[in-house]
Amino acid sequence: KNQRYYREIYPMDYGLSLYRDLNGIWELRRKGKKIRELNIAPSQSRVDVAHKKFLFSSPQPHYRYGYKSYQDLFELDLKSNNLKRLTHNKRYYHPQYSPSGIYILATSFNDKDEFELHIIKNKKVIFKIKPKDEVSVYSEGVWFANDQLILLKISPDGKKSLVHYYIGSGDEVELTAPTRNNIYSLLYRDEKLYFEADYRGAVNIFSLSLDSFNLSKCTDEPIAAMQPRIIKDKLYYSYESAHGNRIKRKDLSCTEMAYNDLFKDYAHLGTGPSDNYTETDPIELNNFERFYTATQ
Repeated sequence: KNQRYYREIYPMDYGLSLYRDLNGIWELRRKGKKIRELNIAPSQSRVDVAHKKFLFSSPQPHYRYGYKSYQDLFELDLKSNNLKRLTHNKRYYHPQYSPSGIYILATSFNDKDEFELHIIKNKKVIFKIKPKDEVSVYSEGVWFANDQLILLKISPDGKKSLVHYYIGSGDEVELTAPTRNNIYSLLYRDEKLYFEADYRGAVNIFSLSLDSFNLSKCTDEPIAAMQPRIIKDKLYYSYESAHGNRIKRKDLSCTEMAYNDLFKDYAHLGTGPSDNYTETDPIELNNFERFYTATQ
């Protein structure tokens, strides 16, 4: 059956989503009706909505040099449809409102090409967050509470882990062991952390209970399930098909699975030819810190 190709992604509260077909640019829609067109690159940065405001990062050109560009934060008031620019000539990704709505957490890529997390209030950076070991990076974060975060940490050898971060002290508690799995798109709700991860050659959505540390699989899409959002006790997400992306809703029921089935090395690979290209055992890279310091 022929179907029109279009992409509908990022299901959000208030019936919002992002939409694009082959004839236009990205649109913010409410229940299928266009609110406005947006200069946005959702493949590079996540978006957020809360308190009847839509928060996103928008690509901006340099006034002179073509090889330079910016990713500035913008806020759209869903009541008045007024658009407010929050930053100028910065590179921000994955912005998210705090539970109180007072603060914004965003990933910054500074002029030295270094990642750090910024907490922003009234357009001003009031706090900068970097790992204490000075060689890892925090690439993405979500609010656990107004003074705590759940962060995605990347080690110098490229492995990702989830950590619980305390803003006041700068201390972190490791929630998952470092893995080659491409964890992304974090969502915290009711003592559970939801995220995308690769599993047997496909991207699906998983949940990790932060009190029992039980791991569960929440979707079973053959290609990809992305951008989880919980709205009125239902799980919404965007899934990929040959006809683009569509939004799906399901009951918040997840199937428990063994922890190592997802987080052990190479458990994310499938059996198809694109993944199963070698049966060679992986070689452990030790003392990788010295490779990092040698380039400084």
